[in-house]
Amino acid sequence: MQAPAVETKFYDQIVTGNVVMDNGFIFGADAEAGTVLASAGVPTSAVAAEKSITFTGATPVATKKVAVTIGGVKFEYAIAESDTVSDIAAGLKALINNATTGSALVTADNTSGKLELTAKTAGWAGNNITIVAEPADDSGVTAGDLTVETTGQDKGQEFWSIVDSDSATAALQNPKAVLLEDAKANTFAKIAYCGEFAESLLVFSDGDDITTFKDAMRARGMYVKKIID
Repeated sequence: MQAPAVETKFYDQIVTGNVVMDNGFIFGADAEAGTVLASAGVPTSAVAAEKSITFTGATPVATKKVAVTIGGVKFEYAIAESDTVSDIAAGLKALINNATTGSALVTADNTSGKLELTAKTAGWAGNNITIVAEPADDSGVTAGDLTVETTGQDKGQEFWSIVDSDSATAALQNPKAVLLEDAKANTFAKIAYCGEFAESLLVFSDGDDITTFKDAMRARGMYVKKIID
């Protein structure tokens, strides 16, 4: 996967010497440039992406339609008399899972009106499947935002999160890299495994600071410098 270009204004300020850079997958939450990172794990097998849409509406209107478009293919369910949102999600599930005309990209399930979609092929690529819910304006049904339930992962793809001395996971207490640019959750960005960094621009979890991790960072070849204007 291609990571975004490094924002020069961040890179030039954070890095004070040579660094060893790579692309890293920033997991779970947005992170700002300068964030000190820990490994959030390396899957031993590929993980399938899962997303969901929750439908609501007390009185769905019979004959109106609710559609879900997956990877450019539309699946449209006509509301029947007395249908609930769970019935509607079940109808969409049946259309999506149809052996002949169903989706080539995902399988569907329904939990009380929550349509759950799982990529058929495990791995990162499943995160990029486009899914759009389109209830008719007069259907009496509303579709919630598309929710990521599970981020697809390739086998051996290391994930990164902010280091946290209070984490219940030992690996997340161990600093291993520095983020070199602002990054949205579950996207790739430039990180540095070792090098020299401006101390005042490093970002930690609440309650942590450079004194918490300075020795551990130094042991991994990450050195901090005070910048004097």
